[in-house]
Amino acid sequence: MVAETIDLADKDFPEEPLDEQGPGPEIAMLFLFISLLLGCATRFILAKIKSQWGFRIPYSVVLLTVGGVWGALGWHNILSAGGETNEMATISLSMWTHMSPRLILFIFLPALIFEGAMSTDYYGTDVFIRVCRQHTLPVTTLNYTPF
Repeated sequence: MVAETIDLADKDFPEEPLDEQGPGPEIAMLFLFISLLLGCATRFILAKIKSQWGFRIPYSVVLLTVGGVWGALGWHNILSAGGETNEMATISLSMWTHMSPRLILFIFLPALIFEGAMSTDYYGTDVFIRVCRQHTLPVTTLNYTPF
C-alpha cells in the first residue's frame, strides 16, 4: 500500500471574509467559561461567608439566582436591541439556548452526579442508615402482627 500525497497548493479554496461571517461556534465556549468562572467565584464567596459569619447558604440556590439574573439580562439585551445584538456574552448564551435538551443532559449530568457524590456528608449518611436499621424491624413486625 503506497501512501499518496495530495498537493493542496494547486487547489482553489473560496476565501470567506471574516468580517461578514459573524460569530462562529467557538463563541459558545465563552458561555461555558463564564459559567465556570461564576460557579467558582460563588463557591469561594459562600465558603468565606460560612467561615466568617457561621451560616450556610445553599450553593444551588445561589447558582440558580445568578443564572436567572444572567439570563434576564441577556433577554433584556436582546429585546432592547430589537432581536439582534453584537454582545458576545449574549450571543453565546443564545447559542446554548438553542441546543438540544438531551445534549445538555448528557454533558452536565455526569458532572452533577460526580459533584453530588463528592459533596455527600458520609457521617450524616451513616447516622441515617443506623437509625433506619433501628426502626425497620419494629415497624415491619408491627405491620404484620394481627391485632
